[in-house]
Amino acid sequence: MRWRRLRIRLGIKRFLPTSLFGRSLLIFILPVAMMQVAVTWAFFEEHWETVTSRLSDSVAGDVAMVAELHQRYGAAEFPAVSAMAFDTMGLSVDFRPGEDLPVSRRRDDIRAAITRAARLTASGVWVRWCTLCNQAKVSG
Repeated sequence: MRWRRLRIRLGIKRFLPTSLFGRSLLIFILPVAMMQVAVTWAFFEEHWETVTSRLSDSVAGDVAMVAELHQRYGAAEFPAVSAMAFDTMGLSVDFRPGEDLPVSRRRDDIRAAITRAARLTASGVWVRWCTLCNQAKVSG
């Protein structure tokens, strides 16, 4: 047991600097470098989350606006609403009553986006997630 500890210590000492200058660099540079890596990672992680959240909220708002316009003007005016959505928001929409939304591989992302869109739409629209069939049911 004692020889094992000694061998581990000697193995580690092989990689450590032996001069005073090398040790002082290790004492000052290593913590600074580790702190920079940690701060950079935290900043970019938070920035990525913020940008992703804002983009998904923007798309959810666009979908909510199209749903609100559809409810307000009815199915007869849907081609005009669809053209307006494409011209102003670059959003291609299609109205298919009674059909389910397509299944996505990233279930959690689409669930969050649909939930946000449902919160932004009028109170008459209901979104229900079916876990057995892995689809979202939209009714209104």
